[in-house]
Amino acid sequence: MAEGFRARDATTNAVLVTLDTHLTKLLGFFNTGIADGSIADGNLANGTPFFATLPPDNTQGKFAPSFTINAAGISWTWVGNPDPASRQSADVTYGFWT
Repeated sequence: MAEGFRARDATTNAVLVTLDTHLTKLLGFFNTGIADGSIADGNLANGTPFFATLPPDNTQGKFAPSFTINAAGISWTWVGNPDPASRQSADVTYGFWT
């Protein structure tokens, strides 16, 4: 018999989590503002880093930042260096998954 971990739904008995399941850990969140920048977080090295952005509701005519992520941190810039008045800031949530 194989050994391991398996969590099931108490009602349906469906498998929810096993040792093969990718689990995430959220590390933090920030807002980019409208200037190029970066954040450093060495905890991103503990797995595969990820991020998700949530721009404000009204982004018509605005340019969103372009992101780069690695085990050391996250950086962002606006491609083509548009005027700051036409840049759209973004709320970013980040972490890693294993």
